[in-house]
Amino acid sequence: MRKKMKKTIIVLTLLLLLLAEAGMAESVLPDGISSALEADGIGADRVMAVLPRIGDGSFFSFVAVQDQRGKNVLYGFSEEASGWKRIIKTEAALQQECPVMLLDRSGTEYDGMNLGIAFSCAENRPSSAETVWEWNPKTGQWMLQAYLRHDSTFDIILETIRVTSDGLSYEGWRTEGAVRKYKGTIQKELRYFTYSVFPKTPEQLSDKLTTAPAIPTGELTAQAVQFTGNRNYAVYSGPGEGYFRGGNGKASVSTNDWIQVFGSENGYILIQYAIGKGHMRFGWIEETALPGKVRIPEAGFHSVDAYMDRDTDVTDDPLGKQAALFRLRPGTRVTWLATMGEWAYIECSMGEPFRGFVPVSCLRTEWVVDLTLLSSGQMEGTMTVDSAQRTGQVQVLCANTDQFRGIGVFDGRTGEELAFSDRTDEDGYYICTFLLPASNAPVLILPQTLAGEYIQESGVFVQW
Repeated sequence: MRKKMKKTIIVLTLLLLLLAEAGMAESVLPDGISSALEADGIGADRVMAVLPRIGDGSFFSFVAVQDQRGKNVLYGFSEEASGWKRIIKTEAALQQECPVMLLDRSGTEYDGMNLGIAFSCAENRPSSAETVWEWNPKTGQWMLQAYLRHDSTFDIILETIRVTSDGLSYEGWRTEGAVRKYKGTIQKELRYFTYSVFPKTPEQLSDKLTTAPAIPTGELTAQAVQFTGNRNYAVYSGPGEGYFRGGNGKASVSTNDWIQVFGSENGYILIQYAIGKGHMRFGWIEETALPGKVRIPEAGFHSVDAYMDRDTDVTDDPLGKQAALFRLRPGTRVTWLATMGEWAYIECSMGEPFRGFVPVSCLRTEWVVDLTLLSSGQMEGTMTVDSAQRTGQVQVLCANTDQFRGIGVFDGRTGEELAFSDRTDEDGYYICTFLLPASNAPVLILPQTLAGEYIQESGVFVQW
């Protein structure tokens, strides 16, 4: 599928290279811009291309240079009452494999688009690519309009990738002229745009463009946050550097894609982000990554003790590929922090602490302790713990039953009496229900004599 450009393209490139060699490039640059470049060590001989003054109402100038490292760098300036102010400096937005050409396509119409400025390769090649940009006065940003690949004449368009309201569309020879649309989030602001990672084929578009998933009903609520672009942050499984870090210890998130935020804790925020097509990750990054005025509420997890009732894989990607981080064995004790649909968000430790997701169905919060084994024959019975309700129940038969009138339950750390019962069931077992002590303190169970005294030697400590 080939399409033609309409109207004229204004190009200031090869002429500028010749002028630079003659020491005349500085005269092409608007007043004040030369000194700004010189402050960065950029002389006139390093200038490749200039758009001296463009705009309508708001005026801008762009300069492409090759710096001391041999990198192509774009400078952007806005015209203020006090003079030219630098608003952009980026090498990521430009192609690096060839000299750069800056094009003013203002007034050029292509396939329903009124084009703005463009950056392209200055070499004569069978085909060349360019990115096209437009000024958005409402947001005060230069935003991507389209990616075009054209023939050596710059007149025939071979491929077009244009920005849509919910992603990008492709039209070109790879799809035999058919327009294909791809939903997803990608960085489109010039300051943060990275040419090398921008998807340029249908296959890359399909793989790289992803959308944030709907979050199942539960205690985790997503908030979409627009982070400052072109940043990367280390991601940990929990709120701190002491937690396990996925991705072979290198997990990180780019702020150029979508990020969902769920809550804050200990100076970190819980996020979900895309790694690839169908592959996502929940993790924690430093709260300082948030834009200045954004505030995220505390996560407020309920922290219930629970136990695995079968072999279970832990994942940080419950809504995607569900790749396993660890395998937990039956009886492993975890802290159940929150619920998201059919998934439980937990914390556990296997050498280092980590957080992740397991199916709710594999957790239990009620468990039973055999008191007979712990009491060396002094008592017979069980203690049932429900960590979700923070309650316990003792069902016990004391040896020499006729010498006792009941049982007492105590906080094994403070000695505080939690409950007393002289009630028995039909088999003579004392039944005593109580609230579990704070901070997971052990429970002490003591029989009480007919005289009202507790017998320490016949007691049982239970670490629940």
